[in-house]
Amino acid sequence: MILTARQTDKLEKHAHVLRRACNVAVEVMLADLDDPEKAEALWARASKNRQIGVLLNNAGLGRNGTFADLEGWPLEAASISVNIVAATILMARAAEHMKAQCTGAHPERGLHRRVSAGAKHGCLSRHQSLSF
Repeated sequence: MILTARQTDKLEKHAHVLRRACNVAVEVMLADLDDPEKAEALWARASKNRQIGVLLNNAGLGRNGTFADLEGWPLEAASISVNIVAATILMARAAEHMKAQCTGAHPERGLHRRVSAGAKHGCLSRHQSLSF
């Protein structure tokens, strides 16, 4: 399992809990996804020599003031980059990666199940993420 965010202190706490409670290997990767190149770099690091079966894309930044307040535009632009651009890049890379891993008579079914489950539910419980 790979956890990523802009702040490693929170990630390390979550990783520690997951390691103990679920007995899984967890790697923490620091990444700020406010630039498309950073999302590409994260994917390159995370997918190198790995098979990835699930992408739970929960990155996001909240609103930064009222919509009409253009002084907050730099923060709004960063939010759009993280919430839309980076999420789309990572989902596209994951779909491409998973499609290459699918085998059998109907590989598209495996791809649909893996990609849509994370996208459809947003946050999955441990049971749900392991059941498909």
